[in-house]
Amino acid sequence: MREILYELRATGPTALDITDTQERHTAVARTIGGSLNRLSD
Repeated sequence: MREILYELRATGPTALDITDTQERHTAVARTIGGSLNRLSD
């Protein structure tokens, strides 16, 4: 989350424009992983 926030602050919303397939896959995996970590047992 810190990395995403840093990128958003540094470059604005275009930081989330991912055209590279591998980068997009990584972004989705991190988003899902972060969301799952926030769930309670």
